Amino acid sequence: MDSVKMREKSARNKISQKIVYILLSAALPVAVMLLRPFGMDWSQTLTVSLLLLVIIWWCTGIVGKTLSSCVLIIGFLCFSGAEVKTVFSFPLSSTFLLIVLTYLFSRGVANSGLAERYLEPLLTKVAGTPLKAVLLGALMLAATIYAIPQPLARLIIISGIVKGYLDKTDADSDVKAVVIFGVFVMYIFVNMLTMKADIILNTTSAAVAGVEMTDGGWIKYMALPSLVYTAVIVLLFAVVFKKEMKGRKLILSTEEKEKSPASSRDIVVLLIVAATVVLWLTESLHGIPSWAVTLCSIVLMYAAGVLRLTDLKAIDVPMLIFLTAAMCIGGVMSENGTAELIFSRLRVLIGSGSTNYTVLAMVLITVCMHMLLGSNTTTVSVVIPSIIYMCEGMLPSAVIMFVVYVASAAQWLFPFHSVGLMMGTSMNYFSSKHVLKFGIPLTLLLLTAIFGLYLPWWRLIGALS
Repeated sequence: MDSVKMREKSARNKISQKIVYILLSAALPVAVMLLRPFGMDWSQTLTVSLLLLVIIWWCTGIVGKTLSSCVLIIGFLCFSGAEVKTVFSFPLSSTFLLIVLTYLFSRGVANSGLAERYLEPLLTKVAGTPLKAVLLGALMLAATIYAIPQPLARLIIISGIVKGYLDKTDADSDVKAVVIFGVFVMYIFVNMLTMKADIILNTTSAAVAGVEMTDGGWIKYMALPSLVYTAVIVLLFAVVFKKEMKGRKLILSTEEKEKSPASSRDIVVLLIVAATVVLWLTESLHGIPSWAVTLCSIVLMYAAGVLRLTDLKAIDVPMLIFLTAAMCIGGVMSENGTAELIFSRLRVLIGSGSTNYTVLAMVLITVCMHMLLGSNTTTVSVVIPSIIYMCEGMLPSAVIMFVVYVASAAQWLFPFHSVGLMMGTSMNYFSSKHVLKFGIPLTLLLLTAIFGLYLPWWRLIGALS
């Protein structure tokens, strides 16, 4: 009886503690509502206050991510003045459908055992240490850029392959989490190499900047400095996670069994996957959208028995709700004038100083907005056109675009600052502690990378005077 009372008392204490935390989290948003900075009208004030409240919840976990995302969506619908289609821009896009279908396609690939049969042997032979596993994951991501143009599909498939291999080794949970996190980190930096590496973020960046950018042009601006930057990141990763990486070996916990000959179903599934990759790769020629190709592949996988109805649970609904909330922030803030209002006040930070001073101000503004907005796509959508407006005639639009892009994509503190990292934590591959532990030194390194790598390279190729 006493134990029951103690549990009830503990439960009441936890509820009371949570209520206190929620009230404390509302302090800053309430202050914004009372002060109404920058002369905001009420819809703008409520938009910013609600956004600050939900971001605090996202960062602290005081309120569950799904519930807090729903609060943001409903609040935007009720108070922001933005149209419904703006708030639901993500679920109304083909990208949303493609991501949903990618979950199922990836589950089908996992169920088929193709990764185990054809790619894990490579990991077994080469990835004998955690660092080698991370590097091989990066090479796989780079090698499949044009074969699997949908970035999240590529990440899900490659990370699944690496995890499958790690699960067969004697690596403990801490080592597994760090290696998988390393693959997700490499995904972000590999995606900086070419425009096609991230057809969502990279294409959006060029579009909102109003810059005509081909894949070859992107490679000219970004490939070499980004390769050097990635090498530095690998060294930083090895130092930050030295405890989990240094001196560790990945040894298969069981002897490798001799692979049985491929069955007729294996061959059918392999053909389905190969045809899907070819159609993804040649989308510009035949015009069939990637989501339609993926849907047909899923139907064929169901017909082949590789997928079952129970595999529908592979679709990460909480993640999709979060993305719906995160992706609408920029559109809502732009539509009700909040973004323009804030950036018009920040223009004084740019001034008419030297190029280095201007770039420094751009980086600081981008990092601050990234901390607030979260999503990379949201950040570049809001910040790039605003910075171009503030720096008109001072720097080429392409340079502004790439500075904002690097400052957004290569910097984070929490999982919600990157869709890829958010997906990894949602899958329980690694925790937000890993993200923060590496994100702090990474953020400090950002200015060195921009001023020591990117700006000198752009001057060398004549893109910047």
